[in-house]
Formats: sequence, C-alpha cells, structure tokens
Amino acid sequence: MSEVEKWPVSYDEIFKKQGIPEDCQNVDDYFFYEVGRDESKKHAGETYAIPRVVYAKDNYNDPESKERTFTMLENGAVIEWSTRVNRSMINDIGKRVIILGHGFIDKSTIDDACEIGEGVKLFGSKLGFGVKVGEHSEIRDSEISHEVIIGDGNHINDAEIGALTTLEDEVTISDATKVGMHSLIREGVFVNVNVKIGNRVRIGKKALINALLISDDSEIFEGLTVNKTVGRNTFVYPSSFKRAKKVK
Repeated sequence: MSEVEKWPVSYDEIFKKQGIPEDCQNVDDYFFYEVGRDESKKHAGETYAIPRVVYAKDNYNDPESKERTFTMLENGAVIEWSTRVNRSMINDIGKRVIILGHGFIDKSTIDDACEIGEGVKLFGSKLGFGVKVGEHSEIRDSEISHEVIIGDGNHINDAEIGALTTLEDEVTISDATKVGMHSLIREGVFVNVNVKIGNRVRIGKKALINALLISDDSEIFEGLTVNKTVGRNTFVYPSSFKRAKKVK
C-alpha cells in the first residue's frame, strides 16, 4: 500500500465520516489509506485516516516501505489481514478501532477508539472505550474499562481492570483479580489469584502480589513480595525497613 497522493475528498470529510473528534484532527498524526478493490468492492477508492501511532514500533516505523493489507469495516474500523477475527463478532467491533496483524480475536467486544497491537490474543473479553493494548499481550475472559493502557507482553486472565489504569510491559494479572481506577502497575509485576487492588494504587517494578487486598491510595516499592493485606494510604518499603508506614 502507499500513502494517498491525491485525496478524492477533503481531510475534514474523512475525519467527519470516521467520527474523529475535532481536537484529534491534526493531519500530521494520521496515515491516509486508500482502500483497494481487492480489499473491499463496496469501499474501494475510499480513504481512511489511520493514526500514525500504530506504526510506532520498529517493525512498523516506515509504513510506505511495507506490504500491509487492511480490512475496512462499515464503521471505519481497521483490521490487518494477518489477524484472525471470528466473523460472528464483527458487529462487536466499535468505530475507529485499529487492530494490527498476527493476532487472534474471538468472542470479545471492542468499544470505539481502541488500539490493539501486533500479535495480541483476545478471548472472551470486553474492552471499553479507548483501550490501548501493546504487542503480544494476551487477554482472556476479562473486562477492561475505558482508557486503560496495557503494555507489551502482558497476560491478563479472568480479571477486571478499572478505568484509566496503566499496566506496563510484562505484567501478569491472574484469575479473579480486580484492579481499581487510576492505578499504575509497573513492568514485570506478578499479581496472584483472587487479589483485589484498590483505586490509585502504585505497584513498583517486578513486585509479587500475593495479598488478597491492596487498599486505595497505597504504594508498593519495586521488587517486593507482598503476602499480607495492605491498608489504605500505606507505603510498603523494601526489606531494609521494619514495617509499612502510613503516608501523611
């Protein structure tokens, strides 16, 4: 594919058709893709705006030099052909969704404006508005609330992730776990089964969480193993400190 040199319609018309908000209509932020006849007889010749952010990874940093093919849905969602999507759930994919290649998606619901990276496996899950999933992550039987950011190589199984929470790379969230809103879980964290993590919680890199409850507004230092309940507004220090200390 190649970037369109002469657009049959204006940028404004393209943005309006895809329902892109006015404050997100910076032309330089998009790659404009023209649908070929081999992709869609109905939409052949139409032009779509694809956010350039989906090409940020090294293997996609020069889209014009790559042979990449997308399927364009009626609502403007974009799915790269190398990703397998169960046809029965096509109507459960929202507007302005971007799904990159080499993934597998089945029995899931994807709300508007989600971005799903290369090699993602998504089974029996629900993604809220504006969720971003990094490459080679796997999400099973989980509910991800709106505007959650999930990094590369994450494994999430039978979990609930609250809105506006960020999971960095290589995070594992095990069965029956609930994570609250506005929380941050750093790279390499492992959360065991049946854990409840509150709102606005911060968990440092490579921590192991076995405790059943991490209460609101708590912070856990990197590399720690936590086996006991953590109370509200508590900062859990490394082993060199004698005990947890209340945040003033």
